[in-house]
Amino acid sequence: MKRKGAIGSSYKPGDEVLYECRLGFQQKIPGQVLSVICQNDNTWSSLQEGCKRIKCKPPEAIQNGKYTNSDKDTFEYSEVVTYSCNPSDGPDEYSLIGESRLTCIGNDEWSSQPPQCK
Repeated sequence: MKRKGAIGSSYKPGDEVLYECRLGFQQKIPGQVLSVICQNDNTWSSLQEGCKRIKCKPPEAIQNGKYTNSDKDTFEYSEVVTYSCNPSDGPDEYSLIGESRLTCIGNDEWSSQPPQCK
């Protein structure tokens, strides 16, 4: 987590400091305010860990093709998979139609739909 907004040089009891999740993380409970409050004894209230790493389930498999790291169960935020077509059994080769590279951009959300091999 990182502090949100300007950093003050001093705080008084009752002052609140807000936090937000770093890039690649999201709040465990959407809409929850992540903050600490300066207490009367000049200590801070405890900050509960309110962020979790963004992960994606594997993207869809495609007919007549494959993608890199297809043996993985989960992918981290900003991780990329690259699709390619299998060799053809016939005289014509398969062509990749669509984006060959997909990026994990949110919880179980990829940057585009998987391509096709036709």
